[in-house]
Amino acid sequence: MLVIITGTERLLMDQKLEALKKEYPLEVEDLNYIQIDCREVSCRDLIQEVTGVPFFSDYRMVVLKHPYFLTTEKGKSEKDEDIEAFIEALSQTDKSMIVVIFAEGKLDERKKIVKNLRKVADSFDFGKLDANRLRTSTRQAFKKREATIDEKALDLLLERVGDSLMAVQNEVNKLCLYTHHVTLEDVSQLVSKPLEENAFELTSALLQNDFAKIMAIYHDLRQKKEEPVRLIALMASSLRVLYQVKLLDRKGYNDQEISRYLDMNPRRLYYIRKDTLHFELDNILEMIAKLSHLDVAIKQGKVDKYQGLELFFLDLVKK
Repeated sequence: MLVIITGTERLLMDQKLEALKKEYPLEVEDLNYIQIDCREVSCRDLIQEVTGVPFFSDYRMVVLKHPYFLTTEKGKSEKDEDIEAFIEALSQTDKSMIVVIFAEGKLDERKKIVKNLRKVADSFDFGKLDANRLRTSTRQAFKKREATIDEKALDLLLERVGDSLMAVQNEVNKLCLYTHHVTLEDVSQLVSKPLEENAFELTSALLQNDFAKIMAIYHDLRQKKEEPVRLIALMASSLRVLYQVKLLDRKGYNDQEISRYLDMNPRRLYYIRKDTLHFELDNILEMIAKLSHLDVAIKQGKVDKYQGLELFFLDLVKK
């Protein structure tokens, strides 16, 4: 039996794998369950693994991770005939042998071998949840732990964690160990800010000419060993978002339309609007250009990355 599990939502993929293990019980699991990294084993050796027989059990399960020869990923060199022989062995597994192709991302559907496997496999793909489903799933995760979370706290949690269910699950577990009624203050204190949020706050402080806040955020990021070049890229990205919001606002778009057009959390849009209120488009473009010049200068070795960024802050605040 052949099963293909693909996708970008690792938690759901892992849950499906666990469900398969329950559906096909593996007595003496140490002998009948094996995970293999395809990048480290030859196709000839893989054939032996997927054509084996169960030991004191009705089923044996082989999970094949990083199947590079089925994706666009580059792997070690294999003879075409060895890959074809392995694919042939996969397509002929009996009901007692459960072979799971477990690939984060997508298979290369252009490949003939992938098309042939799809014909004989049960396929499951787990992509990222949309905002509404992620919100519902997060609430359910708290409910399962007999806990609740305030609406604004949930907004901030999802804003900081992003769209990964695995990351959400980890933060829910942590918060529920602390309290069974999660507030905005709890999330603010216990859930770390992503670098993107710090970069946005830094950009906001620049626009407000708040040098004390700029340096406080910057020194905190230095202690966390964040790379200036990455920070420059994120600040430029934040400024581009500010520019887009300001431009759409000038064209008469309302908040709901802007949120939908830019696929942006309305809560984040509220703060962006405050930042762009007294700033002109030309000012934002000028800051983006200066960040671009700084990025090039650092990469060419013309300026120290830390000193260059600090001088950039000073130059803007002086104006």
